Formats: sequence, C-alpha cells, structure tokens
Amino acid sequence: MARPRFEKLDPLKQEKILAAAAEEFAARGFESASLNRIIECAGTSKGALYYYFDDKADLLATVAEQAVKRVLAESDFPPIESLTKEDYWERVRELSRRSFRLLEVDTWYVRLMRAFWRLREEDAARRATAGVMDWSRDVTRAFLERGQALGTVRTDLPLELMLEMFLAADEAGDRWIMERWDGLDERGKAELLDARVDFARDMLDARHMGWEP
Repeated sequence: MARPRFEKLDPLKQEKILAAAAEEFAARGFESASLNRIIECAGTSKGALYYYFDDKADLLATVAEQAVKRVLAESDFPPIESLTKEDYWERVRELSRRSFRLLEVDTWYVRLMRAFWRLREEDAARRATAGVMDWSRDVTRAFLERGQALGTVRTDLPLELMLEMFLAADEAGDRWIMERWDGLDERGKAELLDARVDFARDMLDARHMGWEP
C-alpha cells in the first residue's frame, strides 16, 4: 500500500494521482499501463511517484482500495450487525441495486471497479488486488455468520464451503453483468439484479435445510 507520506499529501494532489492511475489501469490493464502516462496526467514526476509508492503494483493496490471505499460510501453499505431476520435479504437486495446503479456514474473509481475483474485476470495484478479480495472474503464471511445467527442462513453446510460457493457465484455474476450492463434497458437491469439476489438467497436460505424434492 501507499507509504504513510501519501496520506499527508495535499488532498487535491492525492486525487489527481488516484484519478490518473485509475483511468490508465481501467483503460489499458495492469501490464500495459504506463507510469509515464500516469505521471503526465497527474502533473507530477517519477521521483515523486516513487516517493509515495513502491512500484506500479503498490499504486494499483492503493487505487483499488480507495475505489472500494468510495463505492461503499456512496452505496451506503450497511453495518453487518444492523441486519435483522426480517430485513436480511431485502437489505441485500437494496444494496445490490444501489451498488450497480453506481456503474452509471462517471467517476474514476467507478471506471476502475468496472475494470476490476479484467485486471484480476492478469497474473501480474493479483498481488495488487489481493487486499480487495481479502476484504471481500472477510465481509462475506461476516455476512454469512450474521445470517446464521439470525436463523436466516442455513447451517447444514460448513461455513467455509458456503463462503467459497457464494464468492464464486458472486464473481461470476459481477463479470457477466458488468460485461452486459450498458446494453440492458432499465427494466432488464432491475429484473437481473433482483434475480441475482434471489439466486443467492435460494442457495443460502435456512429454509432449504433438509429439503427434499
């Protein structure tokens, strides 16, 4: 991650570096991204960039973390402990709708999030994106544990198995939806997002324990 001195940098200069880097990574991927173009767009120097970041991977890691923070703040991500048995899945549905609506916002952090799964496909970028993936895993585990405590999420399967199943389905859903989002009309978007939440609920819902055809 960025060295502590980056946090002390003037916020406007921070923003210019983050925005320039995000635009470059989103447009060209990790390996093809040019530090020289980032430096030029940010109006800084190579020496200054290396003063704040160890290397290109460190820069991407910082940009990805900051993008996630912005998206979470704008989607009003709820505290896990605030979920109740009565509103558990509906809150998840609302969060899904708000999060994907951000895909239509023209900001650097949204553009990076739209490109995130393409970046993840590059072996060289996996270390840089590992922090975001670890955070996602931890939040999902807490989400499932909360659901189990409320009696909403099933307990007949090992938690770690459900975690892996959910993350795999969630990643596949993100990839598929983001590749097609711009070609969907408003009704199609709403129906797709709701169906995606229904799919997760059907997989995890406690009412399916001991289910037989």
